[in-house]
Amino acid sequence: MTESATTTSTTPDADAIDESLGARYGDAAPDTIESVNDVIALQLRHRSVRQFTSEDVSDDAVTAIIAAAQSASTSSNMQSWSVIEIRDPERKSAASELAGDQEFIRQAPVFLVFIADWARNRAIAKHHDQPDAGIDYLESTLVSFVDAGVAAQNAAIAAESLGLGITYVGSVRNNPIALSELLQLPAGAFPVAG
Repeated sequence: MTESATTTSTTPDADAIDESLGARYGDAAPDTIESVNDVIALQLRHRSVRQFTSEDVSDDAVTAIIAAAQSASTSSNMQSWSVIEIRDPERKSAASELAGDQEFIRQAPVFLVFIADWARNRAIAKHHDQPDAGIDYLESTLVSFVDAGVAAQNAAIAAESLGLGITYVGSVRNNPIALSELLQLPAGAFPVAG
């Protein structure tokens, strides 16, 4: 049985698209783009959000967001990344302190930290009694970081499609050892972005 991908093409309001393009590019905005669907319109409306409401994010929404992240392209299908969900106020506060003491981390109902995780693949190789020599190559490290970033972007788009605000937090790399200890990461796992 052959699986085919079909897409439903919907055209968002042209005025809204023009407004999004104008906000992003100013006077250099292209004329209305004909090849815009709801996904592209959502991407054009993206804004970083650093003030959050106290409204909870459901477990179902987080599951959908992580499933979208796991559906991202990945080098050689290695899936050499992980994500840690933080809801506990004390852990969010500790993560915030390590990431530049940014209040919005404490304020967000959910804080996801994306991890470059070659420890996971090492454990899988060991479990199946397979060699893991390639894991120590620089390329494997770079792939883990890129894959974590691509997954994070899929998660961001998924969250925004659910009406949630997001922002990236690169400062999770400010104190990587302390944050790794807080998150109880194994050797070979490194925080990339929140």
